[in-house]
Amino acid sequence: MKVNPVTTNFNVRGKGFNIVKHVNMPAPMYLKSNPNSYHDYTNELRIALTNTIYNAGKGVGEHSVEGYAYVARFFNIKNFLTLGGESAVFDLNDGNILKISVNKYHEYLPEFHAPEIKRGVIKTSAKYKIFSMLKDKTTDTFYYVIQKKGQSGVSEEDQIDLIKKVREAGYNLEDVNWEQFAYFNINMEKQARFIDLGCIV
Repeated sequence: MKVNPVTTNFNVRGKGFNIVKHVNMPAPMYLKSNPNSYHDYTNELRIALTNTIYNAGKGVGEHSVEGYAYVARFFNIKNFLTLGGESAVFDLNDGNILKISVNKYHEYLPEFHAPEIKRGVIKTSAKYKIFSMLKDKTTDTFYYVIQKKGQSGVSEEDQIDLIKKVREAGYNLEDVNWEQFAYFNINMEKQARFIDLGCIV
């Protein structure tokens, strides 16, 4: 592992693995020291995708089961949580949330989104199949974001208030539902934020 002492960015080159970009990375604390020691989440992700397809009313987003499982091995993951509209979501051992996607995440808006710790891009040596309702696709590029974990159960009043603030700031909202909100301790105050980066456009 090479650590740049000035910018604290780092690059890892290993078996089938290449980190090409890190943003807001204070230290190499999230990567496992031994990427060969990991839990394979392929089955959990495959079941989640099957359930998503079966229950989907508006279609299914693009996902790469094998790709997500491969990339997940390089993070200190506690367990798999869910497969959302744009991401595979995991609990990290430090209590934060990891999201992995085949698509680039929307811009982080600190006044409206869950507090973000870092985000980056992982380039793999192999291409992985992307499930798509439209056509066969593959990728060797995966995007990830690590967010603070929030508290669910945001009141309807606070949801409406946050939506109003987002619209007043000139943004549009899409596919909003109650699962996309959480409370966070921000400046010693409990505040509602969107945990889904794709809601605000």
